[in-house]
Amino acid sequence: MGKNLLLLACAFACTGLHAQKATNPEPYAKTITTADLKKHLTIVASAEMEGRDTPSPGLEKAAKYIETQFKAFGVKPGNNDSYRQEFVLEKDSASDLSLNMGGAAFIPWKDFAPWMSMPQKAELNFSEYVFVGYGIVDENRDDYKAADVKGKLVIMLSGAPDDFKTNKPRRQSPAFTANKIDNAKKKGAAAVLVMVDVLPTQQMLTIHTGQSQIWLHRKSLTQYLRF
Repeated sequence: MGKNLLLLACAFACTGLHAQKATNPEPYAKTITTADLKKHLTIVASAEMEGRDTPSPGLEKAAKYIETQFKAFGVKPGNNDSYRQEFVLEKDSASDLSLNMGGAAFIPWKDFAPWMSMPQKAELNFSEYVFVGYGIVDENRDDYKAADVKGKLVIMLSGAPDDFKTNKPRRQSPAFTANKIDNAKKKGAAAVLVMVDVLPTQQMLTIHTGQSQIWLHRKSLTQYLRF
């Protein structure tokens, strides 16, 4: 009897899968209209939602609105009796930033900006630095040449020189900042300063792990260091 029940359940399951594959999505797609999309997106993206930062009161308002729409459409909750799946979120912020070179103090977010996934607490002191140009390493060039950067501060320019060419897409390019920092790490650098013409804002900072990196405004740095 147990075997019969198992086969019956299997038959139902197979029938259900077959029915799902045979479902024509076109009728459902036709229910989506430009007017409805504009209505819902205008509400979710409105000033009342305050940008929907995570977490924020605006995000909670947007979530409640979406829940209300699900209920109105007759959509059943997917997490027991809830439309939500909660998870733990950690959010870091740079509460105290300082950078000093040769007795000169640099101003956070004006002269320099941190790579936001730096270690939570980092206090590094260097008596010397190694300038590696653009810090590009590929099969045709190595800006480090024979430089020993192990345990040292590495300073590099952002981007690439005008004559640099590569067939690799942006994120795979040897000139992509994250890849240049990875190369510095592989060569043993303890920290990296990337010289840029425009500092990234706090919202624009790209996530990267495992190293101390700081963006430094080019004009601010060249007042104190000579290359």
